[in-house]
Amino acid sequence: MWVWRTGRVTLCGNLATAILYGVLVTVAALTGGHESTDFSWLLVVPVLAAFVVGLRSAWIWLAVVWGTVLVFWFFSSSLALDLIPASVRDLHALQNRLG
Repeated sequence: MWVWRTGRVTLCGNLATAILYGVLVTVAALTGGHESTDFSWLLVVPVLAAFVVGLRSAWIWLAVVWGTVLVFWFFSSSLALDLIPASVRDLHALQNRLG
C-alpha cells in the first residue's frame, strides 16, 4: 500500500530486502553463526533485491552479504550464540533443508 501512495518502488524494495536481511542475520547469529544451516539463506537477499529493485541494488546487497559472511567468519566465536543443543542440531539442519 505504501508503494501506491509514494510511488517509490526502489525504497520499498530495499526496505523489504533490509527487513529480510535483518531477520536472517539474527536467526543465523542465534543458531550458530556461519556454521549454522540458516546462514546459507543469506544468499536469497541479493536475489530478492535483483528481482524487486534492480541490478544496482542487487550488487550493493551482495557486497553487504559478503561483508556479513566475512564478519561472521572472522568473529565467529564472539558473535554467534548456539541456542540449539548439540543433541538436536542434526534434526534442525534436516528440518531447515526440507523447508
